[in-house]
Amino acid sequence: MSLTERTVSSERKIRVHKATTLYLLNPDRTHVLLLKHKGFNAWLPPGGHVDDGEMPFQSTLRECGEETGFWDITLLRLNAGKLSIITKDPEDQIQLEPTTFMRKGARLAEKPFAVIREKIREHNREEENLHVQEHFHNDYIFVGQLNSYGPINLDQIEAEDYQWLPLKQEAIEQLDTFPGVKAVLGKIKRIF
Repeated sequence: MSLTERTVSSERKIRVHKATTLYLLNPDRTHVLLLKHKGFNAWLPPGGHVDDGEMPFQSTLRECGEETGFWDITLLRLNAGKLSIITKDPEDQIQLEPTTFMRKGARLAEKPFAVIREKIREHNREEENLHVQEHFHNDYIFVGQLNSYGPINLDQIEAEDYQWLPLKQEAIEQLDTFPGVKAVLGKIKRIF
């Protein structure tokens, strides 16, 4: 896992993890795949930590494959532009400029849709008997398209269910998830 520590004050360091998220569209680009995450009890797109030596675009494809069994995916060349995220605590999520995190000469498919710094609150992962301390993710967000349908092979450790959410405003508003996920879904909906 790629991890850095940054000094916030002389007494406190925060952990910052590199993470990726993939908003996977069905072949018709009318629905997006979401997983019911056990640890957060919320609907989230597939994703996870970037492994050492991995580029974020490689990680997002690996994480999606491991969590869903879907490997036949094309990353789409999209950019979120200005992304508004409203949260109760302004420190929870900060929109970052994707170009800040890209190496010079990166291919277009490697560039994320958006990059968001997210505060991950302290929580328990009971299925793994693990307590997770509060930390931050620099989340590289990608949008991809499933090239062909097949059976889903859900990772039962992290997710308890899945759904193909229609890209419709009403469905997004009613979704039990975090404000950042709704903001990204809204932006994707406007594109398609």
